[in-house]
Amino acid sequence: MADLLADPVRRRGLIGVALAVGATITFTASTVGAVFSYEGGGEPLAAISSRYIGAMLVFIPLLHFSGIGFSLPRRERAISLALGGLAAVQAYCLYNSIAHIAVGLTFAIFYIYPILVALIAIAFRQDRITPAIVVGLVVAFAGLMLVFDVSDKGSNLWGSLLAIGAAVSWAIITVGSGGVMRTQDPRLFTFYLQLSAGLIYLVICLIEGDVALPQTAKGWAGLISLPLFYAASTLGFFGAIAMIGSIRAALLMNLEPVFTIAAGFLILGQVLTPLQLAGAALVIGAVLAVRIEKARPS
Repeated sequence: MADLLADPVRRRGLIGVALAVGATITFTASTVGAVFSYEGGGEPLAAISSRYIGAMLVFIPLLHFSGIGFSLPRRERAISLALGGLAAVQAYCLYNSIAHIAVGLTFAIFYIYPILVALIAIAFRQDRITPAIVVGLVVAFAGLMLVFDVSDKGSNLWGSLLAIGAAVSWAIITVGSGGVMRTQDPRLFTFYLQLSAGLIYLVICLIEGDVALPQTAKGWAGLISLPLFYAASTLGFFGAIAMIGSIRAALLMNLEPVFTIAAGFLILGQVLTPLQLAGAALVIGAVLAVRIEKARPS
């Protein structure tokens, strides 16, 4: 282990993997917070707005007290703000897709985004792909189909198109952030992304006027914790992209639904089915296979 940590390339890879796994755990925690908010009477707009606006407020003292400041070159700042607008679109598509079709179908469609990341990254020559990664992506997606126990029930063309829109938006954000991450601090990029998306939803809330908020202490706890976990997860995710590349970071994020199912069982009382357990095993196996392939000498 000491020899492994002494190698700066391998150490960087391990840190990237740790950041990606940490991001999946905190993404899961933010999802649980959203469920608590809904159970307490809050609406999706309140949860999404809290996620972005609250996370933006978390990053202001973080950047200030860490001495990083808020300076970002004009080009990188413009890219970050533009991707923040796309993040707002992604959240709209994802949450409204759930309103039209079964949650399992929404997320099964959304998690094609690692495959889209691979295709976009290759097209723009930002990353390279190997046969093992291709197989890993396909197997991971097949596992996710089982994880969410997808059936034809609740099928709806508009809801499916919204889920595809969410997947495409997140894939573009994942790849688009790679160029900024190579030269700038991930925390600065994440702050401007949150700023852009947060301002968009702040305007939407002002136009909407009457946004339903939670009516219980548990609901408010979920709403308040959501942006804290979301800020940690986005920071970890984009930091992982800087360390291990967009393709492998996206693939490791396929662990998120596995952690979500576990949290649903342990915290929300949801029961795991044999199909979901089989899917979880496929996802984890695909991730491990790619990590083993990466560790082999070239």
